[in-house]
Amino acid sequence: MIEAYKNENHEDVCIKEITVNPRQMLSLQRHRGRAEKWEVKAGTLTVISDAVRRDVPVGEYIELPKGSVHCMINVSNEPVTVIETQTGINREADNVRLVDFGNRPTYPLTTENEYKSAQLYGEIMREIKGKSEAA
Repeated sequence: MIEAYKNENHEDVCIKEITVNPRQMLSLQRHRGRAEKWEVKAGTLTVISDAVRRDVPVGEYIELPKGSVHCMINVSNEPVTVIETQTGINREADNVRLVDFGNRPTYPLTTENEYKSAQLYGEIMREIKGKSEAA
């Protein structure tokens, strides 16, 4: 963690630096009580945001509203560094993990957005595994 404080609206704010290793994906998840902003400091971050794939290059950012289904992905061979700013409930208990690259426990998919996001997650996972096998 880089910093934690309360903003002018008395919401908790937590700022973290996250490194996504080459050919890795974080959990597909959503949060009940917080929004996030991801600013890319090194590399190009691939993002799933509500069933849409986006590439966010260095120097740019993406904002994820509370409740959005999202995931950080690195499809490249170089680490990606992101500054994540969380606003709202900043506790692990707020994570609703839907799909996990490391097979941790997950919640059932219940909405069309979650199903479509999970399908895209699987497609990108196969893409990454294909690149790893070809290397």
